[in-house]
Amino acid sequence: EIGEYVVLEGSARHSKNSKIIHVLNLGKKDAIKLGRGHESNIRISDISVSRCHALIKVIDKKFYIEDNNAKFGTLIGFTDPILITNHVSVQVGRTVLNFEM
Repeated sequence: EIGEYVVLEGSARHSKNSKIIHVLNLGKKDAIKLGRGHESNIRISDISVSRCHALIKVIDKKFYIEDNNAKFGTLIGFTDPILITNHVSVQVGRTVLNFEM
């Protein structure tokens, strides 16, 4: 069982010193949108990222990430949503996201 928060650290592959940390709380939302569009909850400044590239969802009190049919895909190794566990890295466009639970 997990708590209400997820910490998301993003680092661009082309910039080793550039890191962004987000603390996520879904609250009453069904999902958190990751992408470069204005409607995304987590905005990723990477031209290879779709406007709404991926979604983070809570199913049975566990966090999952799924690709949102992005043009360049989300490199998670699966086509179905996958469980986010401690120390999981996901590539979104050219950006790598590291999850800590």
